Amino acid sequence: MAGLLFKCLKRGDSRWINIELLLRVLFSLPPGFGLDPLALAVAVIRRPQLLDIFPELRSPDVYGEYLPFLGGLVPLADGERLSDDALRAAQHILRRVGGSDD
Repeated sequence: MAGLLFKCLKRGDSRWINIELLLRVLFSLPPGFGLDPLALAVAVIRRPQLLDIFPELRSPDVYGEYLPFLGGLVPLADGERLSDDALRAAQHILRRVGGSDD
């Protein structure tokens, strides 16, 4: 179930998906389900105001390798230097946000 919810979050079409409701459900799941850092990064990049609604999204830990791309949005992201791995992660984000699905 969590995988499907994260997939919807990555798509992020707010005409059809209530992003806030989706995040409320995801954050209410037991910790064993884990989080999808890419889905959360995409959601915050698309809708930075989510940081004001969900304190969980203010934690740099939820973004994993995608944290450097949230500079200016999430505390601690500003001090991150982009490594080659981070640049590859950026390319991955752009492919995923572009609608391709692995």
